[in-house]
Amino acid sequence: MNPPNMEETARQIVVTNPDPTAAVKEALELAIKNLDEKIDRRFQGIDQATVLAREEQKDKLSALQSTLTNAATALASANKDLVGQLAQANQIALTAALQTQKESASKSELATADIIRQLQTSFETAIKVVNEKIDRLTSRLDTGEGRVVGVADYRTYIIAAIGAALAIAAFFGLGLHR
Repeated sequence: MNPPNMEETARQIVVTNPDPTAAVKEALELAIKNLDEKIDRRFQGIDQATVLAREEQKDKLSALQSTLTNAATALASANKDLVGQLAQANQIALTAALQTQKESASKSELATADIIRQLQTSFETAIKVVNEKIDRLTSRLDTGEGRVVGVADYRTYIIAAIGAALAIAAFFGLGLHR
């Protein structure tokens, strides 16, 4: 028996065994196909999860917007009520202040009128007293009371004579110096 030739043995192995590169290619293609399917399923799952998350966020935002709208409406209604109450309170306070001012002015007018009446009475009394004194003095003058006839007339004559003498002296004294 002859020892087998290596080349021949190699050909037999190669010929008898299928080409590994084709099997590897097939396995790789199958693996790639499986990976593609897995990746597609993952992308589809991610897309579905994204859609669901968006819908859930949309629902949450709608609920939040509805809550905020209701809260804003309630707050606006409460503010409207408060503004109305404030306006009513201001009206009541203004009315009370005006009423107090009116009463104060009325009391002041009454007090002023009373003071004027008292002053008028006082002036009338004082005028009566003064008129009575004038009337008494007039009646005394009419009756001649309180006159000093002799002394007053005598002094008047003396003063008149002295005045006339001075006038004559001045008249003649001026004429002499010329």
